[in-house]
Amino acid sequence: MDKNKVILNSEMADINLEGYTKISIPWEDGTNNNIYAYIKPDTSSQVVYLGSDANLNEQSRTKTLVFRTTAPGLTIGEQSQAILGVTQLEASYSYGVYILTINPSEFTEFNASGGTVEIGTYVDIFINGKYSSSRKVDNPVYEPVSSGSDWVSFLPSEVKGNTIVQAANTGTTVTLERSVTIRATTTYGSADITFKQQANVQSLSSLKIETTLFPLGGAISNMPADGDTTIIAVAYASYSYTSGEVTSLAPIEDTNVYPVTWDAISSSNGLYKIADLSGNSASFKWYENLEDNPRNGSIEIHYREEVYSINTTQLAYLNVRVGLYNNKRAYYTGGIIASFLIE
Repeated sequence: MDKNKVILNSEMADINLEGYTKISIPWEDGTNNNIYAYIKPDTSSQVVYLGSDANLNEQSRTKTLVFRTTAPGLTIGEQSQAILGVTQLEASYSYGVYILTINPSEFTEFNASGGTVEIGTYVDIFINGKYSSSRKVDNPVYEPVSSGSDWVSFLPSEVKGNTIVQAANTGTTVTLERSVTIRATTTYGSADITFKQQANVQSLSSLKIETTLFPLGGAISNMPADGDTTIIAVAYASYSYTSGEVTSLAPIEDTNVYPVTWDAISSSNGLYKIADLSGNSASFKWYENLEDNPRNGSIEIHYREEVYSINTTQLAYLNVRVGLYNNKRAYYTGGIIASFLIE
C-alpha cells in the first residue's frame, strides 16, 4: 500500500478536462466545499488531476483519498489500492484599513473658528490577494499622533464605531495654518487621517485717537491762543480675525512689531509734536497764535500702512466784549487767564 501526499494552495481550482470525469468529494469540514478528482473510469493506468473549491478559512484542511482497482472477481478488500493525503493550505487574509469623514463627507480643513467632523473606520478584506468585501469597524481606538494636537478633542457619536473630532475656535489668538493626524487602531491594523485648520490672521479693523489736555479742561477744537496747553494723544485700534472675532477699541500694544508714528500737520506750522511718550502715545502743542484768525491743524498716526487723523483748532486773540465794570466795557484778550481792557 502506497501513501502519498499532495498539497493544494488555498485558491479555487476547478477545471474542465476533455475526456475526464469530474468527481466531487466533500471536504466534510463544516463547509459545502469539495475536492474535485478528474479521472478516466475506463482507463486502468492514468494521470489523476485534483482541484478544490477555495479555502476561505484561516486554517488548512486535510482529506484522505483512496483509489482502488475494479478488477472483476475480486472483493473490495482484494483490490489494489493507493492512499493519497490531500492538504489544502489556509487562506491568506490581508486588510486595508481606512478612515472616512461622514459628516461632512470629504472633509479636510477646519475653519479658524473651529468646528466638528464625524469620522468612521472601515476595512477592505482581501483573501488570497483578491478583494473580497468591505465592512465597518465597530470598535476602533482613536487618538491624535502628531505633535501640537491639543487644539482637537473627541466627542462621542451616536453611531457605533464613529467619533466626532472637534477643533478649537482660535478666537483672537493669531495662529499659522496647522494640522493634526488622527490614528484609528483596530484588530485589522491601523489607519491615519490628517486635518488642517486655517490660519487665524489678525487684520486692522479701525483706528482712533483719544486726547487729554493739560492743564485740564477745554477741547482740541478750541485750543487757547497762548500756546500753553499740551495735547496728550493715545492711539487706539480694534482688530478683526479670520475666526470672525472683532475686538473693541483699545490702546495699541504691538508697537514693537508695528510701530506707531505721529505727525503734526497745520498750514502755518503752528502745531508741533513735543515728544513720543510711549509706543502708542505722543504730546503736542500749538505755538502762540499771534494772527488775527483761528488756525486749523491735525494730529495724524501711521500704523500698519493705515493713516488716521483728528482735527484741532487754535483760537486767535480776539477783542470780544464780555462784561461791564463801573459802567465801562471789559474785553477778553485770550489765554487761559483772562485779561481785560477797561475803557
